Amino acid sequence: MLDRIIVVIALLALAGFTGIIVVYVHEPDLTVVVVLMVAFAFQDFWISVLRPGAAQPAARTDIEERPSPISGKPLAGPDEGYTPQH
Repeated sequence: MLDRIIVVIALLALAGFTGIIVVYVHEPDLTVVVVLMVAFAFQDFWISVLRPGAAQPAARTDIEERPSPISGKPLAGPDEGYTPQH
C-alpha cells in the first residue's frame, strides 16, 4: 500500500513541476512534450503499480542462508565441514 501512496505523490510532483514550467514558458511544443511525458509516466505507473490486480513483488524464498561476502555464493553447510570464522 505504501508503494501506491509513493507513486501517487511522485506523479503529483512530476505533474506539478512540469505544469509550472509549461505555465511560465508558454511554448506549444513544450506543452505537447510535457503532456506526453506525464501521460507515459501515468501509464507506466498504472501498469506496474496502480492497476487493480497488479502483481505485488513476491517474497524471496531463494535467499541463501549464509552467502559469502565476496562471491555471494553460499558457504559450505554444517554437513560439509563448515566452521564459522570470527
